[in-house]
Amino acid sequence: MIEQRDGRPEAGILLFLDADLGATAANAAPLIGPVVAGDAALAIGVLPAQITEDGSPAGGMGLVVTTARRGIAELCGFQTRAPLSGQRCLTRRAFELASPLAAGWGSRSG
Repeated sequence: MIEQRDGRPEAGILLFLDADLGATAANAAPLIGPVVAGDAALAIGVLPAQITEDGSPAGGMGLVVTTARRGIAELCGFQTRAPLSGQRCLTRRAFELASPLAAGWGSRSG
């Protein structure tokens, strides 16, 4: 829609990043190469383990991530490390095949 509005050619590669990455968003560059080269239709970023101020691991028991990993493995046999990561680069075709997105995904919250 943005491309149509601005009269620009349609983008063949899309990059999605979480808004809270700030300056570290530049670290997403490695996601782009495999998609542009045609080696992958989708590349998903794996963030480093999050640590709290006291040095302990951040987050809960990983129930949602574990459920997502198992579901993906059962449906297609692929073992993923970060199934819920918001850092993704994908082809326009892969995006179109995954559309429509779930209600609320990609919307601003807060």
